[in-house]
Amino acid sequence: MRHFTAFMIVMAMVAAFAFSASQSMAAGHPVSTTVSDAKASAVDSDVRLDGRVIKHINGNEYLFDDGTGELLVYITDPAQQRIAANGQNVEIKGNIVRNFMYTEVQAESVSAR
Repeated sequence: MRHFTAFMIVMAMVAAFAFSASQSMAAGHPVSTTVSDAKASAVDSDVRLDGRVIKHINGNEYLFDDGTGELLVYITDPAQQRIAANGQNVEIKGNIVRNFMYTEVQAESVSAR
């Protein structure tokens, strides 16, 4: 009987954890909309930033500014790189990546505004 009770308690805890995880996924998680918020966000957090790419650093790295700060953005798609290099206002959607010395956004999409 003790084993059955312990088993039921463990199953109830697993079910509660699974329910809370599904609720947090359904509700979505916060999206950073400014560079200053993005720099304070956890790794793999989503971002949606509006601003301008002000400099091509090298390869796939660009420097982005939205008026609240500057942030490195990693853009791999050539068509999106052309949009970023145009100097116009852009919207960048992606995820936070942290390297040893800086925070960077891995861009999933770059679109002209």
